[in-house]
Amino acid sequence: MISKKNFPIIGTLLAALSCSAAEQAQDRPNILFICVDDLRPQLGCYGNIQMKTPNMDALAAQGVLFERAYCQFAICGPSRSSVLSGMYPEHSGLKDNAVSFRGKLADGVSLPQYFREQGYHTVGTGKIFHHAANTDPASWDRWVDIKGRGYFLPKNIEDQKKRRANIAAREAAGETFTEHQKYVYTVGPFSEAADADEHLYPDGQLADRSIQVLREVRKDNQPFFLAIGFMKPHLPLVVPKKYWDLYEAKDFELPEMTELPDGSPSYAGHDSFELRSYCDVPKQGPVGDDILRRAIHGYYAGCSFVDAQIGRVLDELTALGLDDNTVVLLWGDHGFHLGEHGIICKDTNYEVAARAPLIIRAPSEAPDRTDRLVEFVDIFPTLCNLAGLEVPAQCDGQSIFSEPWKTAAFTMNERKWNHPNSGYSMRTDRYRYTRWLNPAGEPVAEELYDYQKAPEETVNLNSDPEYRSELNKLRRKFDAESPVMKFRENR
Repeated sequence: MISKKNFPIIGTLLAALSCSAAEQAQDRPNILFICVDDLRPQLGCYGNIQMKTPNMDALAAQGVLFERAYCQFAICGPSRSSVLSGMYPEHSGLKDNAVSFRGKLADGVSLPQYFREQGYHTVGTGKIFHHAANTDPASWDRWVDIKGRGYFLPKNIEDQKKRRANIAAREAAGETFTEHQKYVYTVGPFSEAADADEHLYPDGQLADRSIQVLREVRKDNQPFFLAIGFMKPHLPLVVPKKYWDLYEAKDFELPEMTELPDGSPSYAGHDSFELRSYCDVPKQGPVGDDILRRAIHGYYAGCSFVDAQIGRVLDELTALGLDDNTVVLLWGDHGFHLGEHGIICKDTNYEVAARAPLIIRAPSEAPDRTDRLVEFVDIFPTLCNLAGLEVPAQCDGQSIFSEPWKTAAFTMNERKWNHPNSGYSMRTDRYRYTRWLNPAGEPVAEELYDYQKAPEETVNLNSDPEYRSELNKLRRKFDAESPVMKFRENR
């Protein structure tokens, strides 16, 4: 646990001021903080001509689109914690979905908490932290619950009821299950396209409730920080049929690179374990092209569905006259494999999992597209910068709009089965260098990829004589700059 002395004593400083935080904050911009689960950067605005995401594309045209933004850990909980704390996972210790934000940072300051203490009215809804940690009392003036439906097709509903009844009966007979096991043993198919009202889906309800919140906070005399966590295109790909009908499955090309890079360690990838938890996916062996094509189809449909909900919120922001004084930040918590390297889902250090969308529309920033390297630990300081606030001492990142630009972005990954090694990856302008360490902290493998020559990461170049000099340079840079080397005691 990190000591209180490492963080700013914000309450004491505020008490010393002659006017309230709310009074000081009145002229600051509002913050609309939009997170999208499992969103990879293949939106229309990122150059994917098949993807139908007109609302996110319009936001990108009005704001700054970051071509090369990288998460710090390509699974939900640690990635979100890096944004909400401004700290690398190696610093905070938040490296697992099962570990809550307060479980490691009891005395830390979350992003919404900091804005709240600076006079903002903070409201959260959807998936912001990871699951149960969402309702963190220190972060929110108000937390907005939503319900929403899971499956809609009668067969899927009945099948899931039977599975749940079976687990309940086994529990009554004395068996015990973790919450994760109960989910895995009772979940239905990984996709569904039902002719159902989109307002009954969780993301439809998130848009409804967020619009209601905007209408309410508009009347206040203090700026707001509204955080909305949309849940698609996360599995299961349960999406209204009208969004599936935007696409034809036959139009999707399957990836060519369906194996791990030649010469890479086996534990750098995985067997798509998250997808395999669903009842209609083989538990082992090949997943199959039919399932992969359905996953791609459902993923595209999910992106279009959530785009429509985001559009509804942004339209309301404009209709209420709030858009001129609101910073809108939209990000995906990490990327997502759709068959690349033979993997479906996230949880690797490869480019397709580590890179994610980031779009910022701010009154003070002209529209732009930039390929500068940025990290998700930079989001906390960036919002502080845009709101005219000091950056808390706990933050490891820097404002995205401040020079000098970064020359590397860092992502980590952990394996807890067979080979319990951790991979620490450094993305530079041209290369990705990854060092794998065993539980004792000893190097056990390296990976090197040259995106100028092989953007698909086809071959691990760590033993190629042509790259010996460059590899040594990257090793030295990694030793000097990587979070795992800076925060070794927390590894």
